[in-house]
Amino acid sequence: MLAGATRNAEVVAELAAAVHRPAVLPVPAWALRLVLGDFSSEVLGSVRAVPDALQGSGFHADHTDIATAVAWVTREHPHHGR
Repeated sequence: MLAGATRNAEVVAELAAAVHRPAVLPVPAWALRLVLGDFSSEVLGSVRAVPDALQGSGFHADHTDIATAVAWVTREHPHHGR
C-alpha cells in the first residue's frame, strides 16, 4: 500500500512534473460551491480510506509511494498530450 496518506496536491504535483506540464492553479472553495451547488461537498470533501481487507489478505503493492506510482502510470500510458 502507499505509505501514509497522500494529499491531492501531492498527486497533482507529481503528475505535473512527470508529464512536464504546469499544475493547474487551485480553484477557491467558494467558486466551486457557487458553480457546483450541493455537489461541491463531493468535490471538496476528504476521506482517509484504508483498505483493511486488502492489507489483511497479504497483498503487496508494487508502488509504495506516490512518486513510483506516478512514474509507472506515465511510463505505461505515455499518451499524455505530448
